[in-house]
Amino acid sequence: MESLFEEKTLSRRNDPQTSKDAAKDMVSTGKLARAEQFAYFLILNHPGSTAREIEELKELERCTVQRRVAGLVEKGLVIKGDPKTQSNGRSAATLYS
Repeated sequence: MESLFEEKTLSRRNDPQTSKDAAKDMVSTGKLARAEQFAYFLILNHPGSTAREIEELKELERCTVQRRVAGLVEKGLVIKGDPKTQSNGRSAATLYS
């Protein structure tokens, strides 16, 4: 799976150079594509869950799945379903592949 992103979209204009270098590294090394594949696999195996629920279930670092959802949605691999209330009381979209 190729990544949709280029390093310029992973960092903002005002970000420090270190952030821009990290974004470039994510794309050039394939780390971004692997992260998207991992997030897609988790969503595929836990349909109807929110990104946060998947992260909690798998004891992942916060935002591991959340950060990749937009790219997966843009590619048409993931769709957002009806929102539901999470354990933290906030509402979030359910995810399906």
